[in-house]
Amino acid sequence: MAGSFLSVAGRKTSDIREFLRDAVTGGNSLRYKPEAGKKHHIYIPYMTVEEVDGDGNKIIKKELVAMYSNVHDWMEGDTYKAVVCLKDVVRYSDDGKTMLNDGSCPFCNRVGDAWDIYRYRIEHEEKTCGKAGQELTKHMEAIKGKFADERKSKESRSYVYLLIVQFRLDATNNLIIGSDGLPEYDLRVVKWSASRAEKIQQVIENTQDEFLGTEIIFEYPNNDDPRQVVGQSTTTPVFPHARIITRFPAVKDKIQAEIAKFTWEGIEKAYPEWSGMTVAEAEKTVNALFQAWDNYKAELTVNPSAKYLEYAGTEGPAVSNPALSATAGVIPGVTPGVAPGVTPQVAPVPGVPQGGPIPTAPQGAPVQMPGMVDPNQIFGDVNLGAPATGEGKIII
Repeated sequence: MAGSFLSVAGRKTSDIREFLRDAVTGGNSLRYKPEAGKKHHIYIPYMTVEEVDGDGNKIIKKELVAMYSNVHDWMEGDTYKAVVCLKDVVRYSDDGKTMLNDGSCPFCNRVGDAWDIYRYRIEHEEKTCGKAGQELTKHMEAIKGKFADERKSKESRSYVYLLIVQFRLDATNNLIIGSDGLPEYDLRVVKWSASRAEKIQQVIENTQDEFLGTEIIFEYPNNDDPRQVVGQSTTTPVFPHARIITRFPAVKDKIQAEIAKFTWEGIEKAYPEWSGMTVAEAEKTVNALFQAWDNYKAELTVNPSAKYLEYAGTEGPAVSNPALSATAGVIPGVTPGVAPGVTPQVAPVPGVPQGGPIPTAPQGAPVQMPGMVDPNQIFGDVNLGAPATGEGKIII
């Protein structure tokens, strides 16, 4: 499934200008990982392509090896989950008879409900926390971010997935030289949010350098909080004359030979969001996430006193119905009294067979590619070609 999903959802990019929570998970060696208390020396490789300009002249253009996409994330218990946004993704089964993705995104469709839950929780907290005056104001301001982060479905966020070269350093931050006399390195794929990519790009621009082909040193603070490790890191461009590819020209040739063979297949092993979902799988996921809220909304239609208590504690039902008489009937399609931490039964999804497997995309499924972006349109207008005249450092 990963290959066909990647082919329709992946949008290559070759620039950084207009691109505008890395999840801490296990992954294979392709994934770039910041390390607390460490210094990383990075090279930004590129490919060259031949194009014809408006006057019919052949020109050579540099391109990043990168993709970008919008990503939804959520929590299932204590487990972080993410998936590339399904909006505009259209896929069919191998035989072309079964539509796996119809261009809709169930995660996008439930963002409004997630904000409704947020507002309900804020109102409930304000009424029941027992605080007043300035104490109440400070308390409510402190929890708004937490409640927003706990939303069951969030707006998608933009990320760029960029192929980089990470040179190997020893304990004293000196290059590790291989048996061939060249610095050792690893190809990695780094995932940057739009804001982080923009800040790093700005550091490069401030030195009047070019992003493609540059070298950067990231220094990460010795901190136990992964967010602080990245958030408080420093970014320093390397002067052209001091770059590893300048000092060891043969290593650049070696890198380019490997870059030429690179493909994105298997990226889902490093970044699981690229495994994708069919629309039926996504519907099942969001229905499970919102089961207690959907129960509450259904119960509210017959009982104005119903309460949504999924976040109120660990005991009792997620939906309370104090005013409903003991003889009241069960609402069709609603699972009453789902306790927090217990996986609820999911109400039937129209068009999805109950009790059977959710359709998944086979390898090589024929796809449409709506909205695919020309990679040359992303950063083509950046003029960073002047030689570096200084060195910039910024905390990002």
